[in-house]
Amino acid sequence: MTTSVIPAVGAGVPLRVLDCSLGAMAHALPRRWLTSDSCQSVARFALDIITGGIIMAGATETLVPLSLVDALHNTYDDNTPGEGPQNEMWGSMEKYRQFIIFAAPRDVPKLIRRFPQYKKVCLCAPSGPLASRMLFGKYFEEFYAEELNPALYTLADAGDYKCTVWLRSSLTCRYEGLYVPPIRVAETAARLLSCEVPGASGSCSCERVVLEEGVCGLTPRWLETAIKTASSCGIPINSIMLALCRGSVGSQSENYLLSKVIRMGMVSVAASSVPAPVFPETDELLGIDDIHTFSLGWNDAYGGRVSAEELESTDDCVEYCAAVRERWLRWPLLTRSEEIS
Repeated sequence: MTTSVIPAVGAGVPLRVLDCSLGAMAHALPRRWLTSDSCQSVARFALDIITGGIIMAGATETLVPLSLVDALHNTYDDNTPGEGPQNEMWGSMEKYRQFIIFAAPRDVPKLIRRFPQYKKVCLCAPSGPLASRMLFGKYFEEFYAEELNPALYTLADAGDYKCTVWLRSSLTCRYEGLYVPPIRVAETAARLLSCEVPGASGSCSCERVVLEEGVCGLTPRWLETAIKTASSCGIPINSIMLALCRGSVGSQSENYLLSKVIRMGMVSVAASSVPAPVFPETDELLGIDDIHTFSLGWNDAYGGRVSAEELESTDDCVEYCAAVRERWLRWPLLTRSEEIS
């Protein structure tokens, strides 16, 4: 069910996409939605987004916040597979391979207790001292010693887990500006990727870091500097995922930032179909449809052959993302005059 978002037959641009739409959904939802009558509505919309992201947009993996994992299992686990198309889809979905569970370090014990089948986890961490104080409310060393490291040891004690660490505002930052020092970020990422935490029942390793453009304004030159600095610290290119802002996207055929991503050999990016940021104090993520339409421009520029099937796939993805955005803007749960988290 999962494929590279850009088919290898055409452009030869095998970008793999982590669909972060549900992260944006969870951030934008009204407070206390999980305990309200809206829980099933949220779960239905979430499952539609997951399914569409896989089938229509070719998402390789799906980032699912722990609160939405709760809602999905509570809504669909008690129903028989034959009760409707959504129940059938939930029953046949390769959840434990497709989902990466997005959890705060303090929620790791709850994740292990409630959903031990999920072995892929994404945890957030600061990329430097200022981001740590402003985004996490703790000193940098204090956060790692008191929150992230204990979470990794808890995962290791529970079994073999693979962890992705999302380094907040590691490329650009609302507080630090558009030029976050790359050597500091690279050293932090290198330490994370080199650790293999032993535990009573297995181990936990950090297999990937996400470098985040916190606010729009990243330039191709600074992105190249950041990636080359990471490489000089011994970080493999396939251990880095980029989370770029949608506002940094140029025209469909002349997207210099994505062109730089491809030329540097990057293999994975985070994207979304929901028109909302994944975190507070950040800008909206790159759209999944932006990546698809970029591939067509790349083909034109470099003489690649595009099949009719690929063109149809791109059209389907663009239509799907447009439909999600339209449904999002009309969703009653978001149009009520409630406090937004």
